[in-house]
Amino acid sequence: MMNKSVLVLLLVATFGVVSSSMVGLMRSAVGSPDECTYPPETGPCKGRMPRFFYNINTSECEEFVYGGCHGNENNFRTYEDCENQCKTS
Repeated sequence: MMNKSVLVLLLVATFGVVSSSMVGLMRSAVGSPDECTYPPETGPCKGRMPRFFYNINTSECEEFVYGGCHGNENNFRTYEDCENQCKTS
């Protein structure tokens, strides 16, 4: 009986992982994801890391200073990463 429960749990977990992976792939294929619309967020930490965010007002990736923790998903290590994720042709 316990083996059936473990098997069901593993199947449900596997389905969840596969589903979330597919959503991520579909999202990146559909143009500008929601996270590209967030404002730049430095976060509460005191680091000073140069990062890039997508500015929906200028339709450009722009540099900002990231504190190193928290923030949001509109935060890219390189200009190219920002463009690849957020710029639409």
